[in-house]
Amino acid sequence: MMEKVRGISPDTQFIFISDKGTIHTAVDAMRKGAFDYLAKPLDEAQLMESIGKALDYQALVAEDHRIKQRLRRR
Repeated sequence: MMEKVRGISPDTQFIFISDKGTIHTAVDAMRKGAFDYLAKPLDEAQLMESIGKALDYQALVAEDHRIKQRLRRR
């Protein structure tokens, strides 16, 4: 699923949520490209923090692309 979405939108960030909160599951999700991993039951504050960090990261990636495009034009 993540691979399909990344093929369309490479900068999309994924937060993996699972009720099987094992280290193996978390490591596997991160290896596959998840931005973060959260185990159920969800803590609302933790989810909001993770979403905020993912959005901040996505904004930085977008700014990086804009800067690189400006540099290429020069």
